[in-house]
Amino acid sequence: MTYCRALALCLSARTICSLCVAVLFVADTFFTGVLVPRVWPAPHRHMRLMRHLTSADWDNAAIEKSNLPRYMLSQKSFEEVPVWILSLQRSPERRASILVQLTAANISFEFVDAVDGQGLLPAEEVEEYIKGSRLQLYHSADPYMRAKAGCDLSHLRLLHRLVAEGQDAAIIIEDDAILLQEEAVPFKKRLRRLFNQLPNDWELLMLNSCFSFPSKLVGAGVRQFRGGVCTLGYVATRGFALKVLQAARTGTRNIDNLFDMMAQFGEVNAYLAQPAVVLWSNFSSTMG
Repeated sequence: MTYCRALALCLSARTICSLCVAVLFVADTFFTGVLVPRVWPAPHRHMRLMRHLTSADWDNAAIEKSNLPRYMLSQKSFEEVPVWILSLQRSPERRASILVQLTAANISFEFVDAVDGQGLLPAEEVEEYIKGSRLQLYHSADPYMRAKAGCDLSHLRLLHRLVAEGQDAAIIIEDDAILLQEEAVPFKKRLRRLFNQLPNDWELLMLNSCFSFPSKLVGAGVRQFRGGVCTLGYVATRGFALKVLQAARTGTRNIDNLFDMMAQFGEVNAYLAQPAVVLWSNFSSTMG
């Protein structure tokens, strides 16, 4: 009996130990990534387990990217980058505000009519890019969801256009933005400086971001973009556009959440202007 009791205690201890190791392994896999690469279900990839970058990964990447050659863009090439301003036709005050700013900054641009969530949205695009619970909310005529769907489709259309026209990159700004225009460093000069400080692997430059994660500088005025939301202003390359359009077909994430997820999982080489070069205005939201 004594032998049996000792064996049972030993097995119990080994079982408890094994359970502890298993819990530690799972916790490390999903949260810290010290023992094994951290993985996490990716909502924008049908919940497939994907490697989620750790703080150590970001720190190592910052060193690597700080040593990369810069993107260096000539004045002529910079002038050729299209500037598209997303604007609802029913928001003339916003259009007037951004028009004054862009004119003062001597920037050529094009107004692009945004998809209005208050109207009838194109069925084919809704079917392709809005799915799951988002689609249920859309069909329930939820005002915010319809407005958000219109916003998402507006940005996706411009990314389609970027690819279709064969542009290397495009500057996309929403009409409620305030351009950081200072006498010492005008907006246009500031923007070109940012281009020339970008590591040459860049695919996305966020001109502003909400709730972004702290990150390290990799160039003058340029930080890693580790994730964040809002699409007030950004510069997208053709490569980034292709990646987003493919990932967006899962239909499970709003456009800014999609940018956020792709950055967090390290799917894109994304950077953030610091300080921000486009700021929020006082216009009330059109999201309802």
